[in-house]
Formats: sequence, C-alpha cells, structure tokens
Amino acid sequence: MKRHRKPLPEELKMIRKIAWSYSRSTGLEYDELFSEACLAYLESLGHYDPSKGKISTYLHHVVNNSLNNLIYKNNRKNNREIITEDKDFDFLASDISHNPEQMMIAEENWAELCMQLSPEAMMVVEIMNSGDVYVSANKKQVSRRHISNALKDAGWKQSTIWRTFREIKRLVAATA
Repeated sequence: MKRHRKPLPEELKMIRKIAWSYSRSTGLEYDELFSEACLAYLESLGHYDPSKGKISTYLHHVVNNSLNNLIYKNNRKNNREIITEDKDFDFLASDISHNPEQMMIAEENWAELCMQLSPEAMMVVEIMNSGDVYVSANKKQVSRRHISNALKDAGWKQSTIWRTFREIKRLVAATA
C-alpha cells in the first residue's frame, strides 16, 4: 500500500482556488467541492509521474476532472433543470409542479420555439435533453464543447455544428 504525503501549502491553495471557482459558477457548496477535490487529489497522488509534467499541472487536471464529474452526477440526480439566462425552461424538469395553465403555456411556448428550429438545431436540442451529454447553464463553453464532440461523433462537419449553434443562439436571443 502506497503512503500518501500531505499536500503542500501551495497545492492546498490551488485546490481551494479551483473549488471556490466551481462553487461560484455552479452554486454548489464550497465545502463539498473542496473536500471532493482534496479526496480526488490524494487518491490520485500515487499515480503521479514526475517525468510527464509538473505536479501543479497534474493537480489541476485531477481536481477539475473530479469536480466536473461531481457536477455531472449532481445535475443528473436533479433531472438536469434547464435554465438559460433570460428564459426559464424549468417546466422540462419532472420534479417541478406547476398549475395546469402554466404547464399549457410553457408547452405551447416550447412547441412554438421548436417549430422555428431547423432539423439540425432540433437534433442539438434532443442531444441536450437526452442526458447523454453534460450540459450546464453556468458553463456554456464546456457545454458547447461536449455537444460539439457528440455531433462530431455523429459525423457532423465543424462548419455545420457552428452554423447550428449560431442559429440557436439567434433564436433564443430573439425570443428573450
């Protein structure tokens, strides 16, 4: 059994900084994120190979991957409530109750929005709602990258992917 050394002060400082960053962007408790990051770091320390890079680089990747996994699990557990900056589509989450009138209006708005989308844009919406791809309203770039990778795996060209993203962005901005 390998013995783990105690993290150095600069390593703890980096873990705190990353956990704080995730806490501010996701709304999750800092203490939970910090403890998860520390555990991940300590568990992976035995796999660190100094010939492959600096410990700080290794630490950064381990902690970020661990926190991304935690957020992904948390989002799946909470039925991935979908929220955009100006529009709240939380009616898609199954654990939220609304009165029948609100549900009908929300469903009509959603159907109207979907009718304006091209088939490619509808496929992106389906990917987002499938739960197979990590989507976070707080981390738009990360979400776009995950969706883009899923579309590339499906054989889409990069130009088609970005044209579709622009279409969705324009439509959401126009309905805001």
